[in-house]
Amino acid sequence: MNQLLEVSHALFELMMKSISGNMDFVARARFHIESNLLNNITLDDIAARAFVSPCYLSRAFKKSTGAGFSNYI
Repeated sequence: MNQLLEVSHALFELMMKSISGNMDFVARARFHIESNLLNNITLDDIAARAFVSPCYLSRAFKKSTGAGFSNYI
């Protein structure tokens, strides 16, 4: 089961890399959250992948999704 999850994660990453350049940073953050749900992720990790500060991501994420980072996860 773990191998299947790893393969699907790798395929998902490849597909999203081709379109992630056109995403805004909140969409990029949501992509990284959803593709790493099985891992222990933090706001700092996701902010680094979205190329913004954790504080800015937290505020923009709540405004965009209506849910705070922790609640979204």
